[in-house]
Amino acid sequence: MKDKDAFKDKINLMNIYNEAIEPQSTKEETARAVKILDAKYEAADLEKVVEENCQHLSDTQRMKLLELLKKHEKMFSGQLGEWKGEEVHFDLKPGVKPFRGRPFP
Repeated sequence: MKDKDAFKDKINLMNIYNEAIEPQSTKEETARAVKILDAKYEAADLEKVVEENCQHLSDTQRMKLLELLKKHEKMFSGQLGEWKGEEVHFDLKPGVKPFRGRPFP
């Protein structure tokens, strides 16, 4: 419940109103983006990851996996990257709720 004094300030009142009418899907995606951006990122220790998580692989398979991971080590640097492709835009029909499904059956 909001403090009654929050309704006296016009800016606070508009923020409360906008928060109330914002679709749940937008709130969820905003929370998801904030969680991603606020997360602590650090470079992965690839050798440790393979050693601790790949005991089910043979020594040769672990070596090949580590070689592959090191080939793409920049992806595990702990830094967020940048989208370098074309901008993506989806036109939705007015009033239709987007469907989010699993990528496989």
